[in-house]
Amino acid sequence: MVFTDIIEAMLNAQEEAENDNEENVKKTAEDACDTFEKDLDSLKSLVAKVICIPYLDAEKVVYQKSGKKHDGRMSTVVFWRDESETHVTCAKEDKFDPVTGLCLCYMKKIAGNTTEGLRDILKPAEDYKKRGK
Repeated sequence: MVFTDIIEAMLNAQEEAENDNEENVKKTAEDACDTFEKDLDSLKSLVAKVICIPYLDAEKVVYQKSGKKHDGRMSTVVFWRDESETHVTCAKEDKFDPVTGLCLCYMKKIAGNTTEGLRDILKPAEDYKKRGK
């Protein structure tokens, strides 16, 4: 069923209301809502399958020491199936954790594969951390 069918069902509900047939109005409105929810769930599932999953499909994950630019700190590098790659480097004051590195790579990829995008996503957590000190 498509969204035009949902609109048609809602219009039918309005017509029934005008005819003062409350039982039919309630059933028609419930049917329209059920149809909308099913269509929305189908759309969400399709988006996840078609867009999100292939986009976030890691081909290889590498944990390595960074070069001189990062003073030999540990980095996580994810090579994606779309042939792009994402790098995150452990901060000097933090202890390296491979799970955190991998999660940050996923977040950075979702944020447009930029450090600025990743900082935008992490800003609420950083603000919370600062308030706690």
